[in-house]
Amino acid sequence: MTTTTVPPPKNPRCHILKVALASRIVLLFAMSLSCAILPDFNPGDDVLRFELRLSPDLPSAGEDERGDCFCLVGHACDPFVSSRRRRLGFDKERYHCADSDFGRQSTLEGKPARLAWLDNLYGFILPPVTKWDAARFLTLAVDPWARYPIDWDEIEYAHNDTASNDIPLQHDGTCETNASFCDISSRQQQQDEFRFYSSEQSHAFMPMFPLCIRYFAKALVFVLPRNMLPRSFEATTALSSIIINMLSFVIAAVALYDLTLYIMMGEVIVRKSRNNSARNNDGENEKASASIDNYQVHQQVCTTVATLFCINPAGVFFTTAYSESMFAMLIFTGHALAARGRYFSGKDLLSDPRESLHRYQVVWAKFYPVPTNILWCLASYTRSNGMLSSSIWWLLFGLGKFCLRVNNSNVFRDSASAWKVVFRFAIVSFNCMFDLLYHAFLGFIVAIPVLYHDWQGYSFHCTQSTLVNSRHVPQWCNNVNNNSFSWEGFSLYAYVQQKHWNVGLFRYYEIKQIPNFILALPVLVLGTCAVVRWIHVSLCRHKVRTADSFPGTLVRVCQWAIQALGDSVIPNLSHARDDVINKKHAVMERSLLEETGFLALLLGSTVLSYYAILFGFVLIGSFLAHVQISTRLICSTCPAFYWFLVILFLGDNTESQIETQSNDSCQRERSRTDFLRNILWFYFALYNLLGVIMHVNFLPWT
Repeated sequence: MTTTTVPPPKNPRCHILKVALASRIVLLFAMSLSCAILPDFNPGDDVLRFELRLSPDLPSAGEDERGDCFCLVGHACDPFVSSRRRRLGFDKERYHCADSDFGRQSTLEGKPARLAWLDNLYGFILPPVTKWDAARFLTLAVDPWARYPIDWDEIEYAHNDTASNDIPLQHDGTCETNASFCDISSRQQQQDEFRFYSSEQSHAFMPMFPLCIRYFAKALVFVLPRNMLPRSFEATTALSSIIINMLSFVIAAVALYDLTLYIMMGEVIVRKSRNNSARNNDGENEKASASIDNYQVHQQVCTTVATLFCINPAGVFFTTAYSESMFAMLIFTGHALAARGRYFSGKDLLSDPRESLHRYQVVWAKFYPVPTNILWCLASYTRSNGMLSSSIWWLLFGLGKFCLRVNNSNVFRDSASAWKVVFRFAIVSFNCMFDLLYHAFLGFIVAIPVLYHDWQGYSFHCTQSTLVNSRHVPQWCNNVNNNSFSWEGFSLYAYVQQKHWNVGLFRYYEIKQIPNFILALPVLVLGTCAVVRWIHVSLCRHKVRTADSFPGTLVRVCQWAIQALGDSVIPNLSHARDDVINKKHAVMERSLLEETGFLALLLGSTVLSYYAILFGFVLIGSFLAHVQISTRLICSTCPAFYWFLVILFLGDNTESQIETQSNDSCQRERSRTDFLRNILWFYFALYNLLGVIMHVNFLPWT
């Protein structure tokens, strides 16, 4: 199969929308079927469970009626939640039904009866989306007090509750077996550990996704009749998470399509500009550019990229109540807006002056950082890795402008007087520093939600909460000031990750974790190969060769890095070199296109930051975080991962290039492409199947 045998759909975005939605429905059905057929594995008492309260035969919060309580006291649906505090999992017999405060709408006369088939449907599709970390997200959505420490008047009821999934207290009778429990200080330390255990763990989950689930569920309660909703508010939040994730996933797929399309069209503009600046009259460069300036081919490649995202190996995490879908939507949409702005900017500066932009395109080219940063701030408030991804992008873009200005400075370009040289140097230095500081500031803005979340967690535990007193605060509160949060030397998020999940450099390198490393190996290998491939293409583009000595080679590599950073910025690229250098680059671009085809656009100079982000998360998954999250981490964050997959999936050469080769060479190329495509299909199918079987049954697939 070659890249031009199947024409692109007439409306690619509509096609992608249908594929994305269909993939979520099929995967949700498969997860539900697996959860209904296979028994749940016991993950241990320390794993949080989420009770949906779907069965009509269960007592409802100590009331005489059975199964008619929709909202429990202290939950987000409780009208008096701000003045009440009842935590999930604590002494369920002491729970009371909040419906009594405004009338049990489900049992009033005249209300329509519940639909049995709808209750059965909810009982089929909702349980599989509540497993592992999904239970924590749903708990945070249901319980507004879940991020606060436990109140002391609740602790006396907690020791007999085996379903609380928190650290149990050791009470009367333990002195006979262990005298240390009789010591007051030891007992106090144990109580403090129990009190802050759940609230500290909750701080590892960013608030954006649970808040969206909570308010969307409350909107469903307000809009839909009660008999159309699940039997409980907890189940309604699970339904809300499914709807939100489906919508988010569809938007993320379309955004990835748009991002890829604008990246490819931007690369075409850059290469056309180089050819025009080279003033090459032999027509070869124009022919090479024409071979890649094919909008239908671009659409087909972008559609394939979005389709691969729809069937990515971490599909189960984009369907269950995890934050991956919402995060991917915000990250990919931000990248698409940025790519669109950079495309308009490059088109305005590099294209034919007679092709003027519309007014809105000029405005978008100037102000695209505003909507982009808004989306990336929301992404950082959804998952903390959004801060790293967006900061890397802004910093590399700023460094690219810095290097471009340095390369184009030409301070000593003529025999000007000394004061003119000094003046030019001052102007160049000011512009360079402004670019660095401006983009560093944009990166800092993206980090503000994570810093605010850290400050908020500190306030809940150490200062603002009325439940906190000076004698009973977490030990880490002593690491910061008593009156204000200290930004230096302490991160509550990092502390919680290290304390409760053992996250840290090489902390996961244990013999028992070898199976998890094997599961994460494919995505780490593919990510590494993608980065190596881009570096190889970039080195070929700049004709970098090793020197006779190591210092000489190091100097050439540094020069290549500076040139690559400068080339990653589209604006002013055609004005960055004189005619001789432009002609040299045009010849190199033509040879590169002849070697790799139009897919070289996805390995172009302007996508440096995307492959840098991919490389950063490969390192994080390999050495810092739990290695088993690498698949969903990379699949939800890195567009370059899918670009490399489509290069493997479609092959390196276009059909016209294959036809110019010999029959043996053509056959080998097609055989290699078919082999890689089959490997990718097997990888996607296997990991989606394993996720459907293992994740929803509490087997280790997190």
